[in-house]
Amino acid sequence: MALNEQEAVYDSQSKVFPFWGQTFYSIHEIASYLTKLMDTEWFFAQFGPTPQVALKEWKDRNRWAGCADAKTFTIYLKKGNQAESTILHELAHLLCGSGDHGQCFVDTQLILIRQQMGFHAYSEYRNALLETGVFTPTVRPLPKEQNHG
Repeated sequence: MALNEQEAVYDSQSKVFPFWGQTFYSIHEIASYLTKLMDTEWFFAQFGPTPQVALKEWKDRNRWAGCADAKTFTIYLKKGNQAESTILHELAHLLCGSGDHGQCFVDTQLILIRQQMGFHAYSEYRNALLETGVFTPTVRPLPKEQNHG
């Protein structure tokens, strides 16, 4: 049975991200992480000016660790520990302006993962996505000051 886009993303994430990234233990740690990331020249060069992300505790008890509301630029997170990959997943939704898991989302998430979690995490995730047959992830070139060629 063929996977849809959301299933392909979640399947790929479950294969790769238990082994990569940091864990956050409070909403304050997550807020600091996002502020540091979004205040960089790299982030501005990739995504332009963006509103500050609002973080809120999520009361929904379904299976998802987080949820993004692109209209309010808010990430809702379940109480408890949060994986870096979850934060970047939800940020990618905000930057694409939607909750879908299409090509914009995958490309944006890959850019964030490559920058924040490193090339090996990026490469493993990209390969897992390719194996699903749903996506052909693309990568935009790095800005000149970060392109070592």
